[in-house]
Amino acid sequence: MIHRSLSFIEDNLRNDIRVDDMANEVCCSQSHFSRLFRSATGFSAMDFLRKRRLSLAFVDLLKRDRRVIDLALDYGFSYEQSFIRAFKKEFALTPGRLEQHDRAVPLTLDIVGPDLYGGFSRQPGFSIQAMFIPEQQFCGVNYAAQHHDNEELLVDKVGFFLKYSSPKIPDCLEGRRVYTVDGFLPHRKNYFYFVGLRCTQRYKPGPGFACLTLPSGIYYNYRTKFKLEDGVTIEQQKLQMMHTFYQSIIQRNKVRFGSFFFHRLEHHKGSGTFSLWYQLQDLG
Repeated sequence: MIHRSLSFIEDNLRNDIRVDDMANEVCCSQSHFSRLFRSATGFSAMDFLRKRRLSLAFVDLLKRDRRVIDLALDYGFSYEQSFIRAFKKEFALTPGRLEQHDRAVPLTLDIVGPDLYGGFSRQPGFSIQAMFIPEQQFCGVNYAAQHHDNEELLVDKVGFFLKYSSPKIPDCLEGRRVYTVDGFLPHRKNYFYFVGLRCTQRYKPGPGFACLTLPSGIYYNYRTKFKLEDGVTIEQQKLQMMHTFYQSIIQRNKVRFGSFFFHRLEHHKGSGTFSLWYQLQDLG
């Protein structure tokens, strides 16, 4: 029933619908439907509808130059100012300042389309979040790699970088938080593996280092907590999480990564958090 109501919402994001329309769609009383919807999604039906509309308006602003009044009318707002107020309340910025925004902005995920959650949604410590990420720069070391290279050897470079290289990079935005970026260079027909720290756009790398700029856009952030089992190294744990993620979310839903993705693994005394940011080629 909830899946059917979510599909109904997605089909009518640009139409004037109310809770009673959603309840009628699933042959349910309005009060009973409202309770079930909030229990399943964590939002009231109208709050979810508003969040989805504003998230799509956000994406529309990124993809093309549109007048605010046109967006307001497209997504069910009668007046431009009411749309601007709702947009600012949801994202803490106005539509006109989108290009200058320099922080990540969470968006309400389309949970009706391909089952991006896979089997993970029932596991504790798992989350997936759609978000806008502005252009960002990393300073570090770039490694060329063939797709069949031993991944554990590449992962081991993170530890080497953290111990010997990262202290030589000042003015980082997140201290010693090390990111790794995996990507594909079509003109070279090979993969690259970049290990680095996030830094300001104006940062100039010193000898032996390079800067990598990742474009702004809509990303999915996959995040999961883990606890190391006896005899399992952190490198093996990371490989296992990457493999499980790829099989359960990417292959299962027949979608493809964009040209790169980046991730961060933090651990202490046998437990930690693995975060992965990625784009899909068919993101709409």
